[in-house]
Amino acid sequence: MSEKTTLFSEFQGVSKTEFQNQILKDLKGKDYEETLFQKNFENLEIAPFYVEADLDNINHAKSLPGNFPFVRGNKIKGNNWEIRQDFKVNEIKAANNKALDALMKGVDSLGFEIEHSELTQNFIAELLEDILLEHISLNFVSNNQSLSILKDFINEVIKRKIDTNQIKGSVNFDPLGHLLLHGNWADDEELAKQDAFNLVTLLNKHLPFYRGINISADHYHNAGASITQELAFSLLQANYYLENLTEKGLKIDDITSRIQFTFATGSNYLMEIAKFRAFRMLWARLVEQYQPLHTCSMVTFVHAVTSKWNQTIFDPHVNLLRATTETMSAAIGGADSILVTPFDAAYKTPDEFSERMARNNQIILAEEAYLNKVADPAGGSYYLENLTDSMAEAAWKLFQQVEQKGGFVDALKQNFIQEEIEAVAKLKKQAFENGKIVLVGTNKYPNLKEETTAKFENNGTEISDKKTYIKPLKPFRLAFDLEKKRFEESKIHEAK
Repeated sequence: MSEKTTLFSEFQGVSKTEFQNQILKDLKGKDYEETLFQKNFENLEIAPFYVEADLDNINHAKSLPGNFPFVRGNKIKGNNWEIRQDFKVNEIKAANNKALDALMKGVDSLGFEIEHSELTQNFIAELLEDILLEHISLNFVSNNQSLSILKDFINEVIKRKIDTNQIKGSVNFDPLGHLLLHGNWADDEELAKQDAFNLVTLLNKHLPFYRGINISADHYHNAGASITQELAFSLLQANYYLENLTEKGLKIDDITSRIQFTFATGSNYLMEIAKFRAFRMLWARLVEQYQPLHTCSMVTFVHAVTSKWNQTIFDPHVNLLRATTETMSAAIGGADSILVTPFDAAYKTPDEFSERMARNNQIILAEEAYLNKVADPAGGSYYLENLTDSMAEAAWKLFQQVEQKGGFVDALKQNFIQEEIEAVAKLKKQAFENGKIVLVGTNKYPNLKEETTAKFENNGTEISDKKTYIKPLKPFRLAFDLEKKRFEESKIHEAK
């Protein structure tokens, strides 16, 4: 045997039919499809196994990283992503100090959550003191103040005489996200459209690599939606801006680079990997319909946030394990930026320890697991390529269905989107109660002697009598009802 003889030449190949025949024999009369085909909340048919021939009709499987339709990622070499940490700005100096400390400990992307109703003249300058803006990604998450924050930030960049080509990050203008959660526009729809136009125009003039409009797809995940719904409804939100901004005279090539998507990443490991891959392909196909002049206009920026929906209060350190697999899914799926939710965020303000664990979670995955070294490691996987393709096809059909109803806002006014998500959320809650969805330490292997001082006051599903423009979407924690019942029973037991 020569040195060039491979291991596989020593064995005879096995066909797909032979595989199936052996499986049927092992099943001993049980129904093949009923027993082995996976059932899921996406209504996707997932086979028990795939072979190389199953890739023949999947066009994107032949594409390369960095090329249209970008299903294999935006990067040609490597898989670096921005390691992000967010900070609530309750006191300017304290937020600045925490941000500087995080930058010294491996973070290269900052997010400032700003809820102040009025911003002082020097607010941004004080918040960004000693932060080298040209070396990091800087993001602002604000309460309907994106335009004023952006203007102050641009003034700070000009004041520091920084090359604007080096400034990257985002200011998360998100009127549709506000509408989804609150049921009303922050002001009104026409003002939201005009603000979006002003924001994009300002960015095109001053900050060529900064993003302004955010699509909060994580709202859908945290309300119990299916992955197919996350993909379709977030694509619809983005199309709302594309339609309105092009109607106002902006070119598609000047719009798409100003939009970013924030997706939650859940614990369904392989499905979540496929989600990020499928979305890039869907976005590229959508933007292609607007006939951009440049292929790069079909590239998207996806920010991933680990799930809040499946976090638990009892046995909270299991949240660390959930966040790890969720971060892996986002990284392998090609997310451009990742934020890990601290394990104790469900029941208190995260402390220094939980923030450190959240930060180190993805640093370890990048620096020690080397997930940042290979572009699209999922590429060529028979299962993942087929899952990506079928997921994208199902999401596109749902997208078209909603477009026929008049688009995103009209579908919200008809309660179509809300009812579709509520139906899936109900099925997921039933599956959790029946033990088919497992949260270890909560509905399986609980430590019943564990105590907690957490408060169980609001799970986001309470109905308000306030009149709203649309029925709002209600994020909730899956384990809330079970944990609340357990907490109340423990108190009754203590009283006895």
